[in-house]
Parts: sequence; C-alpha cells; structure tokens
Amino acid sequence: MDNNILRPYIIGETAYNHEGDIKYLYKMIDDIAELKLNAIKFHMLLNPESYMQKKHPLIEESKKWTFSENQWSEIINYSNKKGLDIIVLCDDVESIEYILENNINVIAIELHATGLNDYFLLNAMSGFGKQIILGVGGSTIDEIAYATDFLKSKGKNNILLMYGFQSYPTQYTDINLSKMLKIRDLFKLPIGYADHTAFDDPNNEIISCMAAMMGINVL
Repeated sequence: MDNNILRPYIIGETAYNHEGDIKYLYKMIDDIAELKLNAIKFHMLLNPESYMQKKHPLIEESKKWTFSENQWSEIINYSNKKGLDIIVLCDDVESIEYILENNINVIAIELHATGLNDYFLLNAMSGFGKQIILGVGGSTIDEIAYATDFLKSKGKNNILLMYGFQSYPTQYTDINLSKMLKIRDLFKLPIGYADHTAFDDPNNEIISCMAAMMGINVL
C-alpha cells in the first residue's frame, strides 16, 4: 500500500452492510473481486460488550451483526483466494488479538476515528507488524497527534492516515478535500481518502477521481 505509486490502490469497504447475513457478505466479496479492486475492508467486532456499554440500546442488535472467529477465518481465507488484500477495521481489542494470535493473513489493521484516544486499542495495535491505518475523519489535531505519537513511541512508523467525512450519505459540499493535504503535510504521513457519498449521488465517481488527481492514491 504505497501512496507514492501512480496507480490508485482501491479498497472496497463492506462495513456492517451485511447486518449479520453471512451469505450477503460473501456476495459482497464476490462483487468486489469481480470489480478487480485491490483490497477488501471488513469491520470486525468479536465482543460487543467491549465496544459499547452493556445497557446500550443497540447492544443486542449489534450482537446479531457479529461473526465468530471460525467464521472470520473462513471469510478471510475466501477473500484471499479471490485475490484480494485484506484490511480489517478492528472495533475491539479482542479482534486485534484474534488477528495477532492466529497470524491471520491481513495486510493492514485500521482503527476508526472514534478510537484514536483509546489506549487499549492503540496498545493492542502496536503489536501488529504490518501497515497500520488510522481513520482521521472528524478528528481533532490533538487526537491524531495522540494516536500517531503513541504508535511511534512503540516503534511503529508504517502509519497511513485515512480521511473521510464521517456521515453517510455525505454531501460532497461537506468533504473539504484540501483538508487531506493539510493533515498529510502536518504529520508527514501518507494519507488516503475514504468516500462516503451515496452510490446514486451524481458526484459519487468524480469525488474520488478528484482525490486521486490531488495525488491521493489510496482510495
């Protein structure tokens, strides 16, 4: 995942669109592979009670959207066989530990912007030897600095910042693409663009193309 290459590196994100329907997730994998994208990104949550308060009104619903470790192993193996690089956005420490302890074949672990000041997630991620991605959409400079300084103090320098307006669907007028370049220059780290405009937005394709034209090659 090199931000200096000319050809864009394109990631297809699945997020929680599957809502716990594993057959639908496999269909998404097939579709992303058919599009010949470079990578697929999964949101992984193994223990909802580690992610939100036990009395949270959505905790029971979130449990329906999670898969077991065995299911994730099969999902990731299937994606690898489809020729896709695997990126996992880990929402809990348990998912990071699962990847590390089982030597799961992923090229990058990502931390959502809401976890930039989470000591436990950052500390667990510091044990990963490959690419670390930090979501920075909607984050303050202090939050980004805390996360990057923490990881660098642990000897981690292979850090990519991923910028994206944290709303779905995002109105293109809210995105402020130039902010990516400011963040990149301030932290002296490569940056990518995560688009959240709706699939049927007439500006959907041009927004990502504009990011690529600005030299942002991880999309």
